[in-house]
Amino acid sequence: MPRIDEKKLINMIKEKGQSWKAGRTSLSELPFEEQKKRLGLAVKKEDLEKMRLEIKAAVKAFSFPQEWDWRNARGKNWTTSIKDQSSCGSCVSFAVCAVMESMMKIEEDKHDLSIDLSEAHLFFCGCGRCCNTGWTFEPALDYAKGDGISDEACFPYRATDTNCNERCSDWDKRSSKITEWKKITNVSERKNVLSSVGPLVGGMAVYEDFFSYRGGVYRHVTGDFAGYHAIAIVGFSESEQCWICKNSWGSGWGENGWFKIGYGECDIDTTFPMYSVTGIVPAPPQPPQPECLIATAAYGSVLSPEVQFLRDVRDNIVRKTEKGNKFMDDAEYVYYKFSPQVVYHMKRSKNFKKFVRWTVVAPFVYSVYGIMRVLVDDERLDKYNLDET
Repeated sequence: MPRIDEKKLINMIKEKGQSWKAGRTSLSELPFEEQKKRLGLAVKKEDLEKMRLEIKAAVKAFSFPQEWDWRNARGKNWTTSIKDQSSCGSCVSFAVCAVMESMMKIEEDKHDLSIDLSEAHLFFCGCGRCCNTGWTFEPALDYAKGDGISDEACFPYRATDTNCNERCSDWDKRSSKITEWKKITNVSERKNVLSSVGPLVGGMAVYEDFFSYRGGVYRHVTGDFAGYHAIAIVGFSESEQCWICKNSWGSGWGENGWFKIGYGECDIDTTFPMYSVTGIVPAPPQPPQPECLIATAAYGSVLSPEVQFLRDVRDNIVRKTEKGNKFMDDAEYVYYKFSPQVVYHMKRSKNFKKFVRWTVVAPFVYSVYGIMRVLVDDERLDKYNLDET
């Protein structure tokens, strides 16, 4: 049972003159110990006090507009989709990847650029098996600058401690890096950089009532301290006196995964600095990967969970070994000799397409899926939801 009563929380928000919305979310019903696993910013008390003094001493004034939001800047959305770190303290990795993804779009001036960096690569290779301990900003930024971060397909994320050697063998050729990162203590400079350069990595204290946040400008009203959390800041509003942020708790929390938080609230701008990353060096273009032609034609899209599942098995399981690579090379040599002709006829005949899908492709997909359910950690396969199809 949740420790905070929903109705009492709503009444308390009104009594304290606040206007943010509280209610049931994907996290609000979890036990407090499970909620705390969704955090993961590791900081020491002495470091917090040092940062607080640095921020207080930074008084230089910078210019900035009254409003800014990278979700709608110059009429375009420069952010990427909301993700879910789940029950692993990997928030630092999610915040850094979120900012890097946006900066790649901004620096290349391509708002529709398709980019999905691997939080698993940054977290499990940069920090290690750190789900229970969490991580902090500067080592993560140094790793992104040094080794870089590969794409999600190279090292898919799972909310459990994972060995770094599970990343793909050619990760170094698929990694994007940052040239420079900067710690910004001055509050007005943060707004200047936010509006003129791009999103920032930041941190905040989290209390129990935050897990029930549904919308509006959050201000802490009740509940125990849960821990510290890393987030991406994508904008601000002088009229609402708030920061606009991207979280890593999935779209079932907050405003579809986003939130606003008042200035001076939860240490976000009084204790924690914010970090900019610039000079993104994207991974070099990779040769196109062979497609699952027949499966794609059968299900109608390369984005269908069945096709993505087959590609994941091929690229991240079978091709992980020398024998697996040899097997796939031989199998694809044969497959691509006949598959274009099969696809041609599938496009010409709906009946033939249905026949191939239900008598050949679907049985094959679910046979492989059943085998993988036995051999592979369930959490890795849950994202495909094939059990529900």
